[in-house]
Amino acid sequence: MFGDHHDHQDGKVLNASSQSLGYLLRGRLASYHTHTFYGKHATHSGLRKSWKVADMVDHYLFNS
Repeated sequence: MFGDHHDHQDGKVLNASSQSLGYLLRGRLASYHTHTFYGKHATHSGLRKSWKVADMVDHYLFNS
């Protein structure tokens, strides 16, 4: 998960850097998914406060 607050970044990290993890993990995992959050709260520190992010993490942890 990463945010797109403005100009393809979350305010601190470029989205290209966030997406590079998929390249590094290719062939090592059965599946890998990303999700981009948009808007004024899609910042580096704002994502951890988001109920949408928490809901996605809970779903992954308890339904995988």
